[in-house]
Amino acid sequence: MTAPDMARVARLLVDAVRGTGRSTDVRDEVRELAGRFPPYPG
Repeated sequence: MTAPDMARVARLLVDAVRGTGRSTDVRDEVRELAGRFPPYPG
């Protein structure tokens, strides 16, 4: 994960906790970000 990705995660977390972002927008952005980083193989 790159520094810009980490900044994006921080912004999304702030929006979710403070309730400043629309929940659907935050969910969509998290889904897009998480989709770029698949889980580690077990």
